[in-house]
Amino acid sequence: MDYSQYRFIPKGDRVKEQPDVNRLLFWTPTGEPDGYAEKRGTAVLYYDRTGKAVRVDTNPYNR
Repeated sequence: MDYSQYRFIPKGDRVKEQPDVNRLLFWTPTGEPDGYAEKRGTAVLYYDRTGKAVRVDTNPYNR
């Protein structure tokens, strides 16, 4: 899968890919979940660890 449109990663977090649902999971350096990002239509939505949307990238391909 091409995850190049996912441009925001919380500082210091590790990323785990979930290709079956086209999602990236973010994990803190201590191994705790720190949120996720998923593609919805032409936008990429970023969620914090509680599931609250914290960022929306409506132009992930920078066009």
